[in-house]
Amino acid sequence: MTLYYQDDFVSIFNGNCIEILKELPSKSIDLVITDPPYGIDFHGRGKGAEKIANDKSFDNVAQLIQQVIPELVRLLKDDAEIYWFCSGGSQKPLIAQVWLEFIKLKPQVVVKNLIIWDKLYPGLGWDWRFQYETIFQLYKGKGIKSEGHCRGNVISARKVIPKFGEHPTPKSPDIIEKLLLPKSKPGDVILDPFLGGGTTAAVAKKHGRHCIGIELIDKYCEFAAERCRGIHNNNLMINPQDDCQGV
Repeated sequence: MTLYYQDDFVSIFNGNCIEILKELPSKSIDLVITDPPYGIDFHGRGKGAEKIANDKSFDNVAQLIQQVIPELVRLLKDDAEIYWFCSGGSQKPLIAQVWLEFIKLKPQVVVKNLIIWDKLYPGLGWDWRFQYETIFQLYKGKGIKSEGHCRGNVISARKVIPKFGEHPTPKSPDIIEKLLLPKSKPGDVILDPFLGGGTTAAVAKKHGRHCIGIELIDKYCEFAAERCRGIHNNNLMINPQDDCQGV
């Protein structure tokens, strides 16, 4: 496996996540937060916009789930959790299909909850425009005990509008923080096998967590590395467009 970037908190590997996961030691991970392909053949806006790899159809996603989840279970410590981002509705029953794939893997993992991420502003389109995505909360064993029991399963966090050439589906630091902080502590090891533009790694480093990230595309590894290089003294580098009131 190819180590693309490393500092005191973050290690970024470039390559196929299934192959790289097999090289990592068992029971070495405290928490997984990841944003895999949704199976919607997504590509960014504008001329020359790139598509997401392995996103052609749900068959790609089903294969990823069946190959990746057992490896994540092996890597996670006992009583751990996975947060797996999923689509926000479409003409296809993708959320239901993903749920059924997870059921096939019981008792390795159990779906504990389906979290709604309200992105606060609707996306492109007409009629009922998409404004949310879903996040599966998966338990290994008994999950992670955390303080606070008043959290609702609808999280409001502004979406990020990527610049041209950046990863087309970035996740905002805000949504990652709201998943990370209640379920981890400084020094924990966070894993993101579909790192994309590096938000999970950047947020983990900001808050004193270690992160192992895996990304297939070279240039997105570089985006992620640059974000992590820019974090010092608890100062998270955020895309200047993070505060845009989206389209």
